[in-house]
Amino acid sequence: MNISVGPLRLRLISFGIACFLLLGGWAAEGNPHSKGQTQVARLGRPFILRAGRQVTLKGETLRIKFVAVEDDSRCPSDVKCVWAGNAAVRLDVSTSRRDGKSLTLNTGGTSALVGETQYQGYKLRLVGLNPYPRSDQKIAAGDYTVTLLVSKELSGQIVPAQDEPRVSDIDRVRLAEAFRIGETLGNRIWAGWSKAPFAVLLVTPENEFLIRHLKPSADFTLIKYDPLLKSSVYYRKRTQPLNLLATFPIVGGIPTIVIGRAENTDKKTSTPWVVTVLHEHFHQLQYSQPGYYDDANALGLSRGDQSGMWMLNYPFPYDWPEMKEHFSLLGRLLADALQARSKSEFSVKVSAYLKQRHELEKTLSPDDYRYFSFQMWQEGIARYTEYRIAILAAGRYKPSKAFRALNDYEPFGKLATEIKNGILDELIKGELADYKRVKFYALGAGEGLLLDRTNPRWRQLYFVDKFYLDKYFDLTK
Repeated sequence: MNISVGPLRLRLISFGIACFLLLGGWAAEGNPHSKGQTQVARLGRPFILRAGRQVTLKGETLRIKFVAVEDDSRCPSDVKCVWAGNAAVRLDVSTSRRDGKSLTLNTGGTSALVGETQYQGYKLRLVGLNPYPRSDQKIAAGDYTVTLLVSKELSGQIVPAQDEPRVSDIDRVRLAEAFRIGETLGNRIWAGWSKAPFAVLLVTPENEFLIRHLKPSADFTLIKYDPLLKSSVYYRKRTQPLNLLATFPIVGGIPTIVIGRAENTDKKTSTPWVVTVLHEHFHQLQYSQPGYYDDANALGLSRGDQSGMWMLNYPFPYDWPEMKEHFSLLGRLLADALQARSKSEFSVKVSAYLKQRHELEKTLSPDDYRYFSFQMWQEGIARYTEYRIAILAAGRYKPSKAFRALNDYEPFGKLATEIKNGILDELIKGELADYKRVKFYALGAGEGLLLDRTNPRWRQLYFVDKFYLDKYFDLTK
């Protein structure tokens, strides 16, 4: 989510980096539930340590104590985030009684929020922190466990070529298709599409691969240049959830698409996954607009929050009975307008929808309306962009032979129909109390489709006059 400075940008950098303990094939040593106060672990092997406990390394003088989690702002696992947060883990380390030191490692793993450090010739890396937060549960201080990996620093060590990880062939084909579609079709939908950074962090069970990124951080190792991806490829050990689909400045302050393999996300198969990558690139386009962060800050919705989590946790009155009625009617009227066939029928139904929208605005407080409008503008139009990409690819794009040869390939026309039907279904059946802010996404996508018929030039205004889709309606055209 061109980060330089500015309060919101810095908060976004610290956003998000949810560390899961799902590092495939790693057996963590040490018993975190041991009755004794000191565990014994081994160099080069991950181990689990409970808050308040300490560990020694077999054959070494190093002693580590997990003191506490000082701050945990990670995005809850039951919430869909456009960025993550950070958890700061404090450790006390020593190699003798006289040289003790307190260190802080972060799940964030950025240059500002380090996830590994060196001490007395040892390298300590935070591999994971559990449990993962949920919005409806508070984690007790003593319930935290960390997974740590300790190794000895070897100056000038080079990873042998035969040990280098590699992006799988199927993932290379998928990513290459997403890049190719973006280059071919993106500018036909959104001006400036190709100018936005298209950095991707692909999350696999053991490693993360950084692609098309201009400023890889020091924790990444260069593998080689990949001619299919038209990019140098870097890797590091995994720090992110396998099922993540998000965009935030995780590396070098550049908004980066952080995405798991198709099989590990709710997209499951190749074609929806590729379109989701392009959905996330649209977020990169949003965040790269001049003034985006300052303008979002100026909405005045943070209410003192310094983490940026207000975008997820804003106290919108989802459970008010009158809200349920307003949004149920609004969704049905929008679906009716989108399915209108004749010009006269369409005009009548659009008018009915806009009238109800105006009634909703009068019901909401100014802050609530700004939040509703912001989510419609940002997330709703990202979903609209998925449909536009799919429908355009169905008619004006020939998928590569390699992509069409994938076992789970699905034609883009079929996917476009599924996306539109999904939007209509959420508009008609989605209950505000259940969907909460996600209900706004379907409404925003529906309004984008409505605007295509009422004011086809509305996309020219989108990045100029931000956050309010209702300003783009013009029924005289």
